[in-house]
Amino acid sequence: MSKLYFNWSEMKNAPTPGEKVCDLSSLSEGQIKEIVFGNNKDAFKIIVFLKEGVVHGYVNKCPHHWLTLQRRSDSTFMMWSEIEVMCGHHSSVFDLTNSGRCTDGVAQEPIYQMFHYS
Repeated sequence: MSKLYFNWSEMKNAPTPGEKVCDLSSLSEGQIKEIVFGNNKDAFKIIVFLKEGVVHGYVNKCPHHWLTLQRRSDSTFMMWSEIEVMCGHHSSVFDLTNSGRCTDGVAQEPIYQMFHYS
Protein backbone atom coordinates (compact mmCIF):
# COMPACT_ATOMS: atom_id res chain seq x y z
CA MET A 1 0.00 0.00 0.00
CA SER A 2 1.51 3.27 -1.05
CA LYS A 3 1.78 6.01 1.55
CA LEU A 4 0.40 8.37 -1.08
CA TYR A 5 -3.02 6.67 -0.76
CA PHE A 6 -2.94 5.86 2.96
CA ASN A 7 -4.76 7.80 5.66
CA TRP A 8 -4.78 5.81 8.90
CA SER A 9 -7.57 7.91 10.44
CA GLU A 10 -10.00 6.67 7.78
CA MET A 11 -9.45 2.99 8.57
CA LYS A 12 -12.09 0.96 10.38
CA ASN A 13 -11.71 1.07 14.20
CA ALA A 14 -8.85 3.61 14.06
CA PRO A 15 -8.76 6.05 16.97
CA THR A 16 -9.69 9.61 16.12
CA PRO A 17 -6.77 12.02 15.70
CA GLY A 18 -5.90 13.43 19.13
CA GLU A 19 -7.62 10.60 21.02
CA LYS A 20 -5.75 9.32 24.07
CA VAL A 21 -4.52 5.81 23.25
CA CYS A 22 -2.84 4.88 26.56
CA ASP A 23 -1.54 6.27 29.83
CA LEU A 24 2.07 7.40 29.72
CA SER A 25 2.64 5.41 32.94
CA SER A 26 1.84 2.18 31.04
CA LEU A 27 4.86 2.64 28.76
CA SER A 28 8.34 1.31 29.52
CA GLU A 29 11.45 3.05 28.21
CA GLY A 30 12.70 1.38 25.02
CA GLN A 31 9.87 -1.15 24.84
CA ILE A 32 7.17 -1.43 22.19
CA LYS A 33 3.58 -1.59 23.39
CA GLU A 34 0.84 -2.74 21.04
CA ILE A 35 -2.63 -1.23 21.43
CA VAL A 36 -5.60 -2.78 19.65
CA PHE A 37 -8.82 -1.01 18.71
CA GLY A 38 -11.70 -3.28 17.66
CA ASN A 39 -11.84 -7.06 17.31
CA ASN A 40 -10.59 -9.88 15.11
CA LYS A 41 -9.98 -9.13 11.44
CA ASP A 42 -11.35 -5.59 11.78
CA ALA A 43 -8.94 -4.67 14.58
CA PHE A 44 -6.79 -1.58 14.11
CA LYS A 45 -3.38 -2.07 15.74
CA ILE A 46 -0.84 0.54 16.69
CA ILE A 47 2.53 0.42 18.40
CA VAL A 48 3.75 2.99 20.90
CA PHE A 49 7.43 3.43 21.74
CA LEU A 50 8.92 5.58 24.51
CA LYS A 51 12.51 6.72 24.15
CA GLU A 52 14.18 9.48 26.20
CA GLY A 53 10.87 11.08 27.13
CA VAL A 54 9.49 11.10 23.57
CA VAL A 55 6.47 8.97 22.67
CA HIS A 56 6.30 7.68 19.09
CA GLY A 57 3.16 6.06 17.66
CA TYR A 58 2.86 4.04 14.46
CA VAL A 59 0.36 1.88 12.63
CA ASN A 60 1.41 -1.72 13.32
CA LYS A 61 1.83 -2.68 9.68
CA CYS A 62 4.95 -3.13 7.60
CA PRO A 63 4.55 -1.20 4.33
CA HIS A 64 6.17 -4.05 2.38
CA HIS A 65 3.22 -6.51 2.52
CA TRP A 66 0.93 -4.81 5.06
CA LEU A 67 1.57 -7.45 7.75
CA THR A 68 1.97 -6.70 11.45
CA LEU A 69 5.56 -6.15 12.56
CA GLN A 70 5.79 -8.88 15.18
CA ARG A 71 6.55 -12.54 14.57
CA ARG A 72 3.51 -14.75 13.94
CA SER A 73 4.82 -17.60 16.05
CA ASP A 74 4.82 -15.76 19.38
CA SER A 75 3.74 -12.14 18.65
CA THR A 76 7.17 -10.86 19.77
CA PHE A 77 8.57 -7.59 18.47
CA MET A 78 12.17 -8.10 17.39
CA MET A 79 14.36 -5.16 18.32
CA TRP A 80 17.26 -4.75 15.88
CA SER A 81 18.86 -2.07 18.05
CA GLU A 82 17.77 0.15 20.94
CA ILE A 83 15.70 2.25 18.53
CA GLU A 84 14.94 -0.07 15.61
CA VAL A 85 12.36 -2.80 15.15
CA MET A 86 12.71 -5.55 12.56
CA CYS A 87 9.65 -6.84 10.73
CA GLY A 88 9.12 -10.45 11.77
CA HIS A 89 8.06 -11.49 8.26
CA HIS A 90 10.58 -10.10 5.74
CA SER A 91 13.24 -8.56 8.03
CA SER A 92 12.93 -4.89 7.06
CA VAL A 93 14.26 -2.65 9.84
CA PHE A 94 12.56 0.61 10.93
CA ASP A 95 13.89 3.44 13.10
CA LEU A 96 11.23 4.17 15.73
CA THR A 97 12.82 7.51 16.65
CA ASN A 98 13.11 8.86 13.08
CA SER A 99 9.59 8.85 11.61
CA GLY A 100 9.63 5.08 11.10
CA ARG A 101 12.29 5.34 8.39
CA CYS A 102 13.33 2.01 6.84
CA THR A 103 17.05 1.54 7.52
CA ASP A 104 17.46 -1.94 6.01
CA GLY A 105 15.50 -4.54 4.09
CA VAL A 106 13.00 -4.79 1.26
CA ALA A 107 10.48 -2.18 2.42
CA GLN A 108 10.62 0.94 0.28
CA GLU A 109 8.67 3.19 2.66
CA PRO A 110 8.68 3.94 6.39
CA ILE A 111 6.12 2.51 8.76
CA TYR A 112 3.18 4.88 9.07
CA GLN A 113 3.64 7.39 11.86
CA MET A 114 0.51 8.44 13.74
CA PHE A 115 2.00 10.74 16.38
CA HIS A 116 5.17 11.98 18.05
CA TYR A 117 4.99 13.69 21.45
CA SER A 118 7.77 15.09 23.59
